[in-house]
Amino acid sequence: CDVAHLVCRCGLHVWDFDHLVTSQQPLQPFHMACEPAPFIDLSDGFEAYREQRRATGSDRIPKVLSRARKLERECGPLQFEFQTDRRESLQRMMAWKSAQFRQTGFADIFQHEWTLRLLEHLLDNPTEGLSAILSVLSVDGTPVAISYALRSASVVHRSAMPFDRAYGKYSPGSIMLLRLAEAAAQAGIRRFELGKGEQQYKRSLMTGSRLLAEGAVTCRPLIRALRKGWFATRDLVRTSPLRKPAESAANISRIVS
Repeated sequence: CDVAHLVCRCGLHVWDFDHLVTSQQPLQPFHMACEPAPFIDLSDGFEAYREQRRATGSDRIPKVLSRARKLERECGPLQFEFQTDRRESLQRMMAWKSAQFRQTGFADIFQHEWTLRLLEHLLDNPTEGLSAILSVLSVDGTPVAISYALRSASVVHRSAMPFDRAYGKYSPGSIMLLRLAEAAAQAGIRRFELGKGEQQYKRSLMTGSRLLAEGAVTCRPLIRALRKGWFATRDLVRTSPLRKPAESAANISRIVS
């Protein structure tokens, strides 16, 4: 497949991509950056995974479990639902995530009606190849974290996992992630994808990673040169002392725009 020719015949000047599996050979010439995407191997079950983390010296799981016990002592009993189709849970998840997008200055994908229709369709029409898992972590009946994940056969990808900021000191997102991984293993999931990026919590929980690519396909050399320059500048800023001021400025510009 001539990817550039395909893009041009579609009437596009450029097609930007992200989270692309690097093994897709026709798009390899258009990679401009690659980043690890951590995952949790659940092939031997959750307890085997937990032991593997302990053997590597990671204390992340014990710390999260300790916070879960503290949350129960101070706020009430924890309840976890691996799969629910309640629309109020979906609406609450979207509201929390929208607030997070606004706070960080990123575009709110949930302001578009088609996004809700898509999420509802995946919940209502599960197949072996693609289905949605809407999970809820509650304290004494009050939701504190909600996860929307995508499943394909024996693989789950964590898509959105917002939580109630009022409970932030207890790390409800991390508690939800562990509960979700344990339930997923019991449901036959063999791999739990954590998403691209090497945040500290991912590094402490991952058992492995694979590379995902981002880049651009264009039939115009000037646009391709501009895209390459943008990626090079971004990567330079990420590795320099100017990273935090630049990210703050970028977030402000997003909010203003």
